[in-house]
Order: sequence, then C-alpha cells, then structure tokens
Amino acid sequence: MIPNKAALENVITDLSSDDGCIIVEGKRDISALVALGIAKDRILQTAQIRYCDLEAKMRSGYKKLIPLFDNDRTGRNRLSSFMAYFSANGTPIDLSYSSRIKNSGLVCLEDIDNVVCS
Repeated sequence: MIPNKAALENVITDLSSDDGCIIVEGKRDISALVALGIAKDRILQTAQIRYCDLEAKMRSGYKKLIPLFDNDRTGRNRLSSFMAYFSANGTPIDLSYSSRIKNSGLVCLEDIDNVVCS
C-alpha cells in the first residue's frame, strides 16, 4: 500500500499544534518528525528511557502522551507494553494520531518525512 501523503500532512499539521508529549521508538523517528517541523523537545524515544522516567517527564508540563510506534510486530508489541503500563497509572494517552498514521498506509514512522516531502 502506498502511504497517503495528504493524510500524513494533516497528521503533521495537527501534531504541530498539539501539546502532548510524542513517544517514538528511536532516533530516526525523532529525526523524521523534526524534519517536518515538530519540536524536538516534545519527542521522547522509548529505546532510551524507562517508563517511570517518562512519567516524570510528563509531569513537567505535558497533559497527555501520544505514542507513535511503527505498524510492524515490534511496534505493536511496544505499544501493547506501553499501554499496559500507562493505562494502569491513569495517564492520558491519545491514540488518534497512531490510528491516523496506520490508516494512511505508513508502516515505519521514520519514513514519514520521505512521504510528506516527496
């Protein structure tokens, strides 16, 4: 499936104006989002942070978490683990962006800048 560029552009526009903390899998995901204008200080990678540290970071000004994991087996497993931990703690989680990205046909988040900029 070829990713829907217009749908991804809308996601980026909406993410830019949202005040949530964006959670991604790794550095290349961060780079892709930053290349599209998302502030780097709003993005955290799960590969380098423990969930308890993520909670502490969220308490410093973020009202919700926005997980954006890849739509592959590893990404789905990470999302499941993430949801289990944070749902149990009552942390607000916004899955709408993840769903929109998945529905647009994008599998790997790190490719979002290539699709949007093409």
